[in-house]
Amino acid sequence: MKSIGYTPDCGTCNDLFLTLSKSGQFGEAVEVLKGMEMAGCVPDCDSYGGLIAELSDVRKVDAVAEVVREML
Repeated sequence: MKSIGYTPDCGTCNDLFLTLSKSGQFGEAVEVLKGMEMAGCVPDCDSYGGLIAELSDVRKVDAVAEVVREML
């Protein structure tokens, strides 16, 4: 996005990784979450909450625990 002159905000990043999560691309979704700070966005409660909800839906308990550890 930055290569075309667009700076994403938190909402854009949230939409991107939630779409990736819903399509089962959890590895990519986590990378977007981790890359938010490099893009100038700080993950918020919607960021973490959305990802935790999607991971919980498919019973990825270890991944949920990892996300919670990163939040703290």
